[in-house]
Amino acid sequence: LQDTRSKVQDGKADLPQAAEEPVVSEVNVSEFPVLVVTLSGEVPERMLTAAARELRDRIEEVPGVLEGALQGARDDLVEVVIDPMKLSSYGLQLEQLIGAVGDSNSLVAAGNIEGSEGKYAVKVPSLIETPEDVAALPIVAGPNAVVQAKDIATVRSTFKDAETVTRLDGKPAIAIEVKKRIGSNLIDTIAQVRAVSDAFIKTMPEGMHVTYTQDKSVFVNQLLGDLQNHVMIAVILVFIVILYALSGRASLLIGLAIPSSFLIGILLLAMMG
Repeated sequence: LQDTRSKVQDGKADLPQAAEEPVVSEVNVSEFPVLVVTLSGEVPERMLTAAARELRDRIEEVPGVLEGALQGARDDLVEVVIDPMKLSSYGLQLEQLIGAVGDSNSLVAAGNIEGSEGKYAVKVPSLIETPEDVAALPIVAGPNAVVQAKDIATVRSTFKDAETVTRLDGKPAIAIEVKKRIGSNLIDTIAQVRAVSDAFIKTMPEGMHVTYTQDKSVFVNQLLGDLQNHVMIAVILVFIVILYALSGRASLLIGLAIPSSFLIGILLLAMMG
């Protein structure tokens, strides 16, 4: 890599002045997906997103899987639309609402628990988990009443703006890019991922489908099939040549030696991992 950077540095003088700065970076093959699992269907976006996240979690439990990256899924967002007239009628400032939401959406230290295995920090979780929790937040309290967020604003659940859009056959879709661990068997890993996905989709509502693309095991299986065919052709040709030149016994021994050598080599590789 350093030699490549050195050569690129030497060649920068020959580039046009308007050319961008060349970048040489190392690429890890494990960062490329070996399979893309796509969930699609005419179902609500929230249902499709929840199903994709659950399937992603199940796929990541496969021993050979490093990561399952979601593409096309939008994060949840709680939107608070403030009514200026109501805010003014209560004599409140926008900063008071923002401060109430921020103070309620944080962990609060509650102390420590000491045990035989060490000390553990205890924290009280935030008050906000659902849009209804935001709506019920107290903004200011008086002697007779409490002004809540829902009294001065409209709270609704929505999604963040999409950074990527995924569609399959014109239908909304979410893709899961599956990356395998270094050293894991590609064919076995993809087969397990497919089995997990097929079992999962059977539990989903009708109208939701799973599709597989960019399956690297197809290419590997083709290579293995070609290798097997070439070995068989080589054995047959060698057997014919030896049979023509030597006796039948010699050709038989040599014909058996070739596949035996391949088999012994494969067994040794398997024993060494």
